[in-house]
Amino acid sequence: MANRRKKHQRDGTATCRTPWEGWQTASPIVRTRTASQMVRTRTERTWQKYRTERKNEMYTYTRRAQYHETDQMGVIHHSNYVKWMEEARIRFLKEIGIDYRKLEEDGIISPIVEISVSYKKTVDFDDEVQIGLYVKKYNGIRLEVGYEMRNCKDVEICTTAYSKSCFTKDGNIVSLKKEKLELDAKIRKYMEEEAW
Repeated sequence: MANRRKKHQRDGTATCRTPWEGWQTASPIVRTRTASQMVRTRTERTWQKYRTERKNEMYTYTRRAQYHETDQMGVIHHSNYVKWMEEARIRFLKEIGIDYRKLEEDGIISPIVEISVSYKKTVDFDDEVQIGLYVKKYNGIRLEVGYEMRNCKDVEICTTAYSKSCFTKDGNIVSLKKEKLELDAKIRKYMEEEAW
């Protein structure tokens, strides 16, 4: 392995094998590729694996970064990620059959009570960002949602986050199971399908 590392450092190449064979430098099926080719292939594999593993687990919402969302450094201002999270949350609720406007008309609102954002990489103007959303916890009173934001151009995670919201009516915390049983059932059904 040490010699292989030295070779990689010296000429920018590395050996690669098919998954069912051992690392054998003398094997006739060993292929030599440049490091940049291996990175591109690994990125493509990561993207395919991500899409396959997450398609039944995450609701995804895709948006394009706008020019007015950039800051003086030319990247998306950190405050906009929270706005994107809220966009994704509202669209997710609608996707599973909960119309947020109708919910508020019925006197129930769902304010955010806690939020956390971890920034991994910057997003530039006109980048397309895929926001993956999944339910972490739900007990009828509180809904905790997790987020993964990936830049579509390289599939790298740029932001991870979570938000916690509750349900209130007339200023008091309420249980969605008691107030809106059918909506409670929709969230629980999604969670069951997500776990599957």
